[in-house]
Formats: sequence, structure tokens, C-alpha cells
Amino acid sequence: MKKKLSGISIKSKLLFLLVSVSLISVIILFIFTLYVSGEYEEKIYQIQRNNLKIVTENIEKELMGINEISQLLAFNDGVQDRLARGGTSGISDSLDYGLIRQKRDVYNLIKTYKGQSPYITSVIVYGKAETFNEGRAITAKDEGFAKEYQKRMNEAGTSTIWLPLEKQTAALTLVRVIPDIGNLSESDLGMIQIEINMEAIIQKQFEKELLTGNQLYLQILNGKQEIYHTGDMPDFPAMPVSSDGYQKVHVKGTDFFVTSFENSGMGWTYKTFLNINQVTGSVRNLKAVFVICMVVGVLMVAAASFHVFKVMMKHFNEMADKIKDFNQGEFLPETQYQDRKDEIGYVHQNFDHLLLELQNQIEENYVKQLLLKEAQLKALQQQLNPHFLFNTLQTISWSAKINHQKELGEIVDSLGKMMRFNLEENNALITLGSELGFIRHYVRIQNYRYQERLRVEYDVNEKLYEERIPKLAVQNVVENAIKYALETMMETCVIKIFTETEPDAFYLHVEDNGPGIRKEILRAKEELKGLNADGIGIGLVNIQQRMQLLFPPEYYFEVRNTGNGTRATFYLPRVNVKGA
Repeated sequence: MKKKLSGISIKSKLLFLLVSVSLISVIILFIFTLYVSGEYEEKIYQIQRNNLKIVTENIEKELMGINEISQLLAFNDGVQDRLARGGTSGISDSLDYGLIRQKRDVYNLIKTYKGQSPYITSVIVYGKAETFNEGRAITAKDEGFAKEYQKRMNEAGTSTIWLPLEKQTAALTLVRVIPDIGNLSESDLGMIQIEINMEAIIQKQFEKELLTGNQLYLQILNGKQEIYHTGDMPDFPAMPVSSDGYQKVHVKGTDFFVTSFENSGMGWTYKTFLNINQVTGSVRNLKAVFVICMVVGVLMVAAASFHVFKVMMKHFNEMADKIKDFNQGEFLPETQYQDRKDEIGYVHQNFDHLLLELQNQIEENYVKQLLLKEAQLKALQQQLNPHFLFNTLQTISWSAKINHQKELGEIVDSLGKMMRFNLEENNALITLGSELGFIRHYVRIQNYRYQERLRVEYDVNEKLYEERIPKLAVQNVVENAIKYALETMMETCVIKIFTETEPDAFYLHVEDNGPGIRKEILRAKEELKGLNADGIGIGLVNIQQRMQLLFPPEYYFEVRNTGNGTRATFYLPRVNVKGA
């Protein structure tokens, strides 16, 4: 994948990035708009639901008030006394002024109670022998309705029923039994029928909650029986009651917001149907306008970005052309950017300056390379001198052996091999075996000088001969031991070179039996400051620095006094592990 992308031009990558960012921005803004508008609509629904709940509660309060009026009328002493007399004696009040006055008082009571609610259109009191009414005239059908009401109450075992008014969708009828409280019997004295203008109640509550301008319908259910619905209400499908939320229903091309409320006072269920478009239409229109503006804005930004991208790519391509001209040796600074003060001018001016500097450096390096080649040729010629010296030493060694000067021949031979070692081994790390071979030649020369006063003992695991150590580091330690130990003591100086092995590392020790290294030299080594005049401190610091450069921090070089001399220890990694 990465290899395929590396083959695509920067222009294509940037163009793809620009298009991707634009699309992602549109998608994110669109999702955010949907989320915000959805949350806003949800809040509107909740507000409308709360308003509708208040409407239904107020409607029920009005109906409960009318129910209390019917109860007060049914239990009024004057009504009880009048209906009780009429029911038992079948009286005629044509000549009895007391009865006439009593009847008039009943009419006045009915009129008074009716006037307590502006929504009561008529009140009818049915007695056993007579009927009282206020608000409208009584017809023959009313007597039939009264018998039907009585039958329904007996079947339901209740003293109060609410029914829709016959052929009047905007009205509601309350029918209540008038009990005989004087005789404390189960028989009744008659019924009260109160007709209610439901449309006026609903209209009043809609006006209070500012809902009159909406397409809103109300349905009242007593159990499964509908007792009221607003006029011209469409046939909505039957839906379960949901008292803790709302529903949506689609009827005749219109979406309605449906809420249900169960009020404990009457035991009824109120369902409201509100046209959703009238509630959220403005929100949806605003959302559509916002989406359009958002898309247009993103497209304008994308167009502006593409223009800027095109201009930037033009200047970038000109820089690429400069590099091509430079590679072909035809680069010349352009003058069109010399007077520009913006970032593009600054970049091109400095880019031209860098290319000119680079061009000059290339020309200078070319001359230097020629000079370097000449110096290398001279260095090769000078290398002939060490080889000539080495060959001369070999001749002296051969001559000494012929003249039976064995020791002199061995010394010259060792010196020649040490010179060959220095000429051939140019690496910072050499094998332990090579270092030990060099030390043996060095010690052979020193033994010729010090005779029995110097003895070097070796106890090195041969399996470590192929491991790498710093070049001449051990020889330097041996040389220092001869200088500060052997030359300051009368007895034989014994230098021991021995090893200790671990699975992944090994210790290489160089120990002598001299008087011990001085403290100021050890301090100089620890501080990496080799200032000692005799060179001992300088050599130790040099080894310390080489160890830090060549190996990880866990490997080290240390020097300490043993009480019987000095021990220098190398802790080194094992690379060619062939067993302990």
C-alpha cells in the first residue's frame, strides 16, 4: 500500500485530500444538522405534549365542576322534597299555592345551578310524576332517552354516566340518579340530565394554550367506548394508549402527532391528534434552508481551496523545474520572485540562494576531490618507507641468525611482526587472539631488556580467542604495568593475563604485583581527564573513552588497587559464543 501511494504525484494526493476533507465536512455538518434538528423537534414535541396535557386537565376540571353541580342539585333539600311528594301522591298543584311556590323554587334552583357554569346548555330533572327543565324545551324523545339512560345505569351499576348527546358531536350529556336520601332506601326519586357544550370548553382551553390556529382533534374514551370527539375528525386507526410518550400516525397524506393521557379523576382517556407540519413545519423549512446554505458554503470553500491549491502547485512545480535544471547543470535564478514580499517570494528567493550555494560547493568539492586524489597518491608513495623499514628489519634478523645471534634475531623478528601488525590491522576492534600475539612480541622485546625481572603469565580461555576487543588496549595496560610497577620495584614483576567467562560476556584481567597505581591517576581516569605527565593517566582515559564509544553502557573498563598490586579489568560481550 505504501509503495503504491509513493508512486502517486503530490498534486493527486493533495487534490484527493481536498475532496475528502470537503466530503467529510459535508457529511459531518449534515449529521450534526440532523441531530440538532431532531433534538429540537423532540423538545417541541415535549412542549406540545405538556400543553396538551394541561388542556385535558383543564377540560376535566370543568367537567368535574359540572359533575359537582349535578351532585349538589341532586342532594338539594328543595329538589328532594318536591320529587318525594310528587312521587308518592301524584299531587296536583293547580290550587295549592304552597305547591305552586315549591315548584317555582325548584325551577329557580335549576336555573341557579345551570348559571354556575357557562358551558351547561340545559338541565332536565326527571321525577316520577313530573319533569323540570331549564335551557330548552322537552320533547317526546327526551322521555325515551330518560328510560334508556335509566336502563344503562342499572346495567352498569352506577349512579352517573356520561354520554354523547344524540346527533350532536360537539355536546356531552351527564346523567345522574337522584337518590331518596329522606327514606334512606335504595329507590331513587328520578334523574338529572345536564347537557354540556364541549366545543366551548375545548375552544376556551385551546385559546389559553395558544392552540387555536392548529389542526387539532380531541377524542375522549371511557374504557373502549367513545363518549366525545371533535367535529370533522378523520377516522384515525386504533392505537394503544401510551401515557409516557407520543406516537406518529399518517392519515390521508398528513402526519399527526398523537398523545394519550389517562386522568384519574374521571377515569377517562384523552387522545389528541395534532398536525405535525403545523408544529415543526417551520423547523423543517429552516433545516432545508440550512442544509442548502451549508452545501453551497462548502462548495464555495472547496472552489476557493482548489484555486489556492492550483496557484500553490504552480509555484511548487516551478521549484521542481528548478531542481531539474540544476541536475542538468542549467540552473539560473529567476527574476519574477525577486521583488515578491510574501511567503512564496521568500521561499523561492531562499531556494535560489541554496541552489547557488550548493552549485558553488559542488564546484569546490570537485576541485577538492582532485586535490584529495593527488594527496592519496602521495600517501601511497610514502607508505613505501614503512615497508622498506620492515624489509630491512627482516634482513637484519636473517643476518643475526646466520651469525648465531639468536636473541638479537628474535628481537628484530618480533619488532618486524609488531610493525606488520600495525600496518595490516586498521580496525578499532580486533580479536583477542591477535591482541595476545602482539603482546607476546612486545613482551619478548621487553624480556631482552629486563631479563628475569619481568615475567608475564597467561591463563586465557582459548574459546575466547575470536571475541573482539579494542585494538592495543591490553598492550597499553601491560606497558603501563611495566612502567609504574617494574621500574619502581627490585623484585621480579609478575604480570598475569587471565579471563573469566559468562554465557554472554567475559572478564579480561591484567594484574601485576607492583606497589599499586596512584590515587590521582585513578581519579583522572574516573573524571576522563588524563593530565598525568608520565602518560599513564592519558592511556587509561583513552581506553575508557574507547570502551564507551565501542560498546553499550553495561560493558566497562576499570582499574583498582588489590592491596598486592594493580588489576585492570575489561568487561566485554561475547559475540562468537561456542560454549563456556
